[in-house]
Amino acid sequence: MNKIKLGISGISGKMGQNVFEIASKDDAFEIVAGFHNSDADFRGVKCYSDVKDFLSNIDVCIDFSSKDNLIKLLHEAILFNSVAIVSGTTGLSEQDHTELKNYGKVAKIFWASNFSIGVSILKNILGKLLPIINNYDFDIELLEKHHKFKKDAPSGTAVSLLQQIAAFKNKPLEEVVHYNSVENPVREDGKVGVAFQRGGGVIGEHELSFFGTFEELSIKHTAYDRKVFANGAITAAKWLLQQNDGYFSMKDII
Repeated sequence: MNKIKLGISGISGKMGQNVFEIASKDDAFEIVAGFHNSDADFRGVKCYSDVKDFLSNIDVCIDFSSKDNLIKLLHEAILFNSVAIVSGTTGLSEQDHTELKNYGKVAKIFWASNFSIGVSILKNILGKLLPIINNYDFDIELLEKHHKFKKDAPSGTAVSLLQQIAAFKNKPLEEVVHYNSVENPVREDGKVGVAFQRGGGVIGEHELSFFGTFEELSIKHTAYDRKVFANGAITAAKWLLQQNDGYFSMKDII
């Protein structure tokens, strides 16, 4: 059986290294290329700083890098037999997401803010909970925690949860979210209070709390190791290569 030729974008980063660790132990893959800011090899894998060179001999790219790198990949991948792309890069704008979806019209693209199975289950629970709790007087708060080096806030996963709530309410995201602060502590009724913490080596934690007058209900997910995201991306890559062209996310697998 021919192995899947895998390229890892951001191979020297924390997530890239985790993808490398898991893929190197998976007989389905051959890691043939890395993409980062120099041409120096990474643990025996040929690396490229030029995106065209990186894409020239791979079947699928797993990307945990930056939004600038991701957009470069999208622009060039079409020229290379529409390389399949699996990305967990966050901090993207609406225009960036539009480009992802447009790429899905001609090739295979899979994007997720969080590749963990547990977060996908949390979203399923939230989808079933919202129609019920909407019948009662509950205030919603979202707290997310990540390591001190995380560049975006709120996290991509937090934004996806907020978008799910906004879609249920049939309102634009900005009309649903209230960012908690000392200057603006009072949340309007119907809005979701959002807070985030950055410190230490926290991998990722997301907690949704529903406050009633005399009670509280919470649903929470905690990631203990980045390998949970790398393993999800590897699973998504295998699945994606079996699909027709399109734009996919974790909800298509779970």
